[in-house]
Amino acid sequence: MRAITPSLKRRLAPVLLFAGVETTFARASSAQHFLSASPTIKVFHLKAKVSEPPYADSIALTPETAISLHGDSSVSIVIAFRNPFLFTYQTEVSEQETDQHKLAASFASTLSGFIKQFHSAGGSRTEAPTPVVIEGLNVRTTLANLEILQTYIADVPKEITKSVSENPSDLKSVRDNVALWKVDEVSKALADAIEPARAILIKCLVAKPDSAVLNGPGEKKSKCTDRAADDLGSIIEIARGIVSLEPNNTATLQTLKEFVDDAGHLGEEVPVGNVVESVSDKVLTVTATPVTKYQRFFEDVARKKQSTALKKFALVVRTYSPVSLSLGPALVIRFMETPKFGVAKQGDGYLIKRTDDGSATTYNLAAMLNIVPRAWSNPHFGGYIQIGADPTKDALGIYAGAGITVERAFTIGAGFAYQEVDQLVKGLAESQVIASPDLLKTKPQWRPGGYLTITIPIVK
Repeated sequence: MRAITPSLKRRLAPVLLFAGVETTFARASSAQHFLSASPTIKVFHLKAKVSEPPYADSIALTPETAISLHGDSSVSIVIAFRNPFLFTYQTEVSEQETDQHKLAASFASTLSGFIKQFHSAGGSRTEAPTPVVIEGLNVRTTLANLEILQTYIADVPKEITKSVSENPSDLKSVRDNVALWKVDEVSKALADAIEPARAILIKCLVAKPDSAVLNGPGEKKSKCTDRAADDLGSIIEIARGIVSLEPNNTATLQTLKEFVDDAGHLGEEVPVGNVVESVSDKVLTVTATPVTKYQRFFEDVARKKQSTALKKFALVVRTYSPVSLSLGPALVIRFMETPKFGVAKQGDGYLIKRTDDGSATTYNLAAMLNIVPRAWSNPHFGGYIQIGADPTKDALGIYAGAGITVERAFTIGAGFAYQEVDQLVKGLAESQVIASPDLLKTKPQWRPGGYLTITIPIVK
């Protein structure tokens, strides 16, 4: 068998150019994470898992996770167990061509060239204690509201920590507990108490020791100097409590209000996208933005979970393919004559004769597309269906057959070939004498035959 010469390389340039580069093969399709057919796929962000009903099995959530549609024409992808205390989510959707689609499109491009050339409930009620009102400020109520507010603030860290578990019962407990918080009511009452408490405290601080009492008409009297007086002590406690909230008083109350609202959405699902079957991959890039407004309440568990969870990940969703494709130039041994004609000087004329060696076995290179059903893709010994094309002008060839793969080291295939070969035009025959070499005319004609092909796949 002859070596591949530079002239042969030039002749095979269309095949090699189509396949990629002369010494490499087109890249085989990349591996996929396969999931069974399901209308919904859930991403458990904090657990770094991707799963589907009944959620017994899962795959790891990585910076790029491939998901395959298998059986259903569409699938919805959601972030499960949303935790608005830790993250918010934004999604960008794009498409990218699959490796297999690239291979098929490349092969179709070659065929195109080929064809062109060929053609809450209420509880029991208790009596409230007698209110103590000083200059319009209800002392006991304000103290109670301060205590409630401080309780809420103290409970935020443990509720956030409980929410991180993604346990449905824990999430329900957080929602139910926080739903009982009366932040709006308490914050309004304290907001109304700030100015009266500040005014009373100032009067106390600037008044003479034996000065007038801090009172309004008909109200209980208390002297500034009487530090043992319960009412005045309460006023000082209220003032100190409210002043201690400044200047973050408004921000703290606002954060608590938002916390109550976010707790109502704890555990909800965040839609990422709805994907339908397509020849292209659908890429859903999810950005998880850490929530900072609650970080000062974080305990170690929540702080670690927020810092270690993926901040950005892509879900590459592709339609499941029952086959895999590989493409590359292959050595083709054809079992058919490919006659070549020339002339030799004989007397006053020129004798038409065959210039080939008459062998019924010839070789060529062709672009071969191997179609491997998943059931045949054993790495040790597998099978494939093969189609191919040789786009060389005036020597077009098409191939169809099957083959085997051994240890993924090499393939051997065989099948039917239909090839253009040179034939003398009508009126000319072999051994005929013609007056001039210019009178020798040939035209390509199709001839059937068999072929054997050998391929050594090289995957980038």
